[in-house]
Amino acid sequence: MAESGNQGGIGMWPSEATASRLYDIANIALIAALVIGVIATALVVWMGNVKEGYLKLDLARVNNEAAQAKLEQERLKTQLAWRDITPQQAKLISDSLRKTPMEITIAWISGDAEGSEFSRRLAQVILGAGSRVTAFAPFGIFGKEPHGLSISGSEREEVEALARALEAGGLKPSDIQISDRKPDGTKYFTHLFIGYREAPVIIGVQQ
Repeated sequence: MAESGNQGGIGMWPSEATASRLYDIANIALIAALVIGVIATALVVWMGNVKEGYLKLDLARVNNEAAQAKLEQERLKTQLAWRDITPQQAKLISDSLRKTPMEITIAWISGDAEGSEFSRRLAQVILGAGSRVTAFAPFGIFGKEPHGLSISGSEREEVEALARALEAGGLKPSDIQISDRKPDGTKYFTHLFIGYREAPVIIGVQQ
């Protein structure tokens, strides 16, 4: 029996040349994808480390700012606290003042509760050192508000002795004035005036 002409061979798609070309292209694409994957992985790791570094820097900056804010808060708290005299300060003042007992008048600004309490503490120390407090009262002030401690009187030795005693306790007077005696020759008592405590300085804010 004769064979049909349609059975000369079975055709395949695609052709061998096309299949080879697509195979090569696929291999190249796979290799490129692997290379891109490696590069991408390296970039992810690298940029992740960089980002972590920036986060650490930001965290360090925030922590530093928080620490500075806490220090400033404590500084202002100290400056705003009422003045006081520690036992060590009291001893230093007493030991110095005891060498020159005197009569002292003490005054503070009328209406200043903090100054009144601080004056009371100073009076206790002065009395404990053997001196006398002959007057203790508030004083009205008009005009510029005085700050700190000031000493005045006609007896240089007493004024300077009181100034040395206060300075020994870390309470350096802001003003010292020595005047002449009264016209009749009698002395002016050594006077200690307690002004307002120094106003706090807020860092970064212009007064």
